This record gives sequence, structure tokens and C-alpha cells, in this order.
Amino acid sequence: ITPATLSEYHDALGGSALAGAVQGPILLTRGATIEPAVLAEIERLGATDVYILGGTGAVPAAVETALEAADLTVTRLAGANRYATATAVALETIELLGGDYAGEAFLATGTGYADALAAAPIMYAQGMPLVLADAAGAYTLPAGVESFYVLGGTGAVPASVEADDAFVERLSGASRYETAIAVATFGVDDYGMNW
Repeated sequence: ITPATLSEYHDALGGSALAGAVQGPILLTRGATIEPAVLAEIERLGATDVYILGGTGAVPAAVETALEAADLTVTRLAGANRYATATAVALETIELLGGDYAGEAFLATGTGYADALAAAPIMYAQGMPLVLADAAGAYTLPAGVESFYVLGGTGAVPASVEADDAFVERLSGASRYETAIAVATFGVDDYGMNW
């Protein structure tokens, strides 16, 4: 369950790898309470566990209470900001995957969404968590991440991140559209995805 607000879209994007790890969908909520349609979908799926992505400012406590009242096991993954929340989600993903985690992640800007969105299918399919960098290029690699691919050009994620020994490759183009093509091509060429 993630917020359906433009200001908190990173929580949903970061959840792509987690959704793949648990082989579940990402459902959106908004406002102070959970929508009946979301509860109905959780019941239809036969789900017993729910992850809330983001703090109470993104997904209010009343939503968590309603989920618990529906006899669901609820885990909230949150941090002090979008960067810390992304780290919490990545750590949970890595723990759930255990020995199946290959040590790879994506690094994208925390100030936009297009580049991370382009990689969401790969994150889901390969269990590659999302790490967010701020405008200055500061980021924290979660424990277990051994290598990362940068999403977007140097206008999105500064060139300074390439000095990290864990840096593998930058997937980018002259625009967000060309970056999306580069990311999709990477998924097909390197991970056996298809068009």
C-alpha cells in the first residue's frame, strides 16, 4: 500500500522490487482512510500481509489501523524522508530475497520520477532495489548492495557517484524518453526481458 500523491511517488517506485520479492501488487491509497475498493482487492487476492510504504505523513495511521482491523499483518517501512524510506524498503527486499538477492541495485534521483519509473519492471522481475540520490549526489547504499546502475544523465544524478567502486554503468539518454529506451534495452539485453 503506497500513497497516491504526487509528492510521495518515490515510495511506490521503491516498492517495485519489494512487490517482486513478495510477488504482489502495489495498491494505492489516499486521504485519511483506506478506500473500500482497496480493501476489497486485498480480500480478493487472499492476501494476509500488507506493507505500507512511507510514514504517517504519506499513509496515515488510520489506514494502518483499518488494515489491522481486517486481520491483516501490517508492516510499515518508513524513514525520516524519501531517501531513508527507500533504504528501508531496499533492506526489507534484500532480507526477503535472502540468498536469491544478486547484490545489484538501481540509483536514481530523489527529485524526479521518470527514470526510476522506467526501471520499475526490472526492479520487480530481478529484485533490484531502488536507492535514491539527492540533488547533490548524496546517497546511502543499503547493506548487501554490491553494485549499482545509475538511472539518468548527470543532470539527474551527478557524475560524482561514478567514483563509487560499486558503480557499474549509467543508463541514460538525451531526455527522459531516451533514458527510458536505454533502460528498457538494458532489461531486454542483460536480463532476458522481452518487448
